Amino acid sequence: MIFARALLGQELILVGTIALAIGLVITYLRWRGQLDLLRRAWPAALLWAIFGTLDALVTIVGTWGAPWREANPTLRAMLTWDGWVGQLIYTFVWVLFWAAIVIGLEELRRRLGGVWAYPLGAVQLLILYALALGHLYGYLSWTPYIHAPLLVFLYERAPWLFDGSPLGVFSNLSLILGAVLTALQLAIAALLHSRRGRTPIASPALAPRPRQITKR
Repeated sequence: MIFARALLGQELILVGTIALAIGLVITYLRWRGQLDLLRRAWPAALLWAIFGTLDALVTIVGTWGAPWREANPTLRAMLTWDGWVGQLIYTFVWVLFWAAIVIGLEELRRRLGGVWAYPLGAVQLLILYALALGHLYGYLSWTPYIHAPLLVFLYERAPWLFDGSPLGVFSNLSLILGAVLTALQLAIAALLHSRRGRTPIASPALAPRPRQITKR
């Protein structure tokens, strides 16, 4: 369950905290003149915002009065320290931390340029997609959808795919699928760019020349 009537106030505050963090990031990008980063990475950033919010909401419901149910050790420690307030602080810092990583890579990409621009841009997309997919799995872990046939099959045949990092969001599966989505987005972008480059520029039709009137 994403929303619980008894916890609706806390959940709305949590959503407001996420919105505040996102607003600060966008304001900073506007101030630095780097909003084109969002134009490049908006699909991955949008998925991160959606799945991250769902994960945070279902976590606040699932861990209410039972912080030990959280698998992420850092978040579990924050929940044990001060309940949902600890989660608010953790979520706010979490969004700003990873946004700072991506923005830092953008600064590096702009300074180095040349051959480094493309791989650094790909790393940015990979981070955002892996975050989004990690949060998607985190959301599913609190729901019956975690027992979907495909996930059960993968867990039984290749449990190493679900091994996570100490940060508790990246897993081998999220990194692999994130790399696939990154490659797909870059391929689509390259295809669209090449098609625009091959599109002939239509020249305006020549107007008929006026006939010269000669005096007799």
